[in-house]
Amino acid sequence: MDFCENGHKLSFCPQQKDNTNLDHYKCYHYRRAGDTCSGSHYLRKEILEELVFGDLQQLISSIQFNEEELLTKLKSRFDIRESKKQDSLRKHLNKAKKRSLELDTIIQRLYEKQLLSEISDERFRKLVDSYESEQAELNQQIQKFQEVLISQTESAKNIDKFMRTIRQHTKLENLTTQLVNELIDKIVIHQPTGRDKNRQVTIELHYQFIGEL
Repeated sequence: MDFCENGHKLSFCPQQKDNTNLDHYKCYHYRRAGDTCSGSHYLRKEILEELVFGDLQQLISSIQFNEEELLTKLKSRFDIRESKKQDSLRKHLNKAKKRSLELDTIIQRLYEKQLLSEISDERFRKLVDSYESEQAELNQQIQKFQEVLISQTESAKNIDKFMRTIRQHTKLENLTTQLVNELIDKIVIHQPTGRDKNRQVTIELHYQFIGEL
């Protein structure tokens, strides 16, 4: 679940020193031959949990305050269009499919006419090339329309799954393994900057079903 920004899975390292818990995560790809990791990405488990917990609290508070705003943001991100626009897209899809089938029939009849010598070879080839070119364009449109509709349907389902899951956690008291597994798909940890009190680290939370917010 925990990765560095270079895509390497971080290792959990238990550590105890002078009765102080120093459990941490770090990337073992740093400074290895052939690897290009930008740093060790060392981060104590306690600090990571605090950062994750704070982000989750902020997210849940924002949903309780204005759920509609988050839904609008998610729909915009996944390009989920209004039902009227989806209906229009389906109409264009059905129209393209219908015309493509008509062209199949037209082309088939042209071949029959050629066999019966009812049309010259030159005229036959000119018409067939034109209809086949039109059909190729239509088939590209059909594929594009279908991909958009399928993508939007899947995205809408994923947003609904995420919202139903997050609504179950109206008040966070602590960070549990169950909570993390239900809400978070992966955590990306960037190489910390600064030292001691000035040390800062950026993390990315990629949520289940919707990815990073």
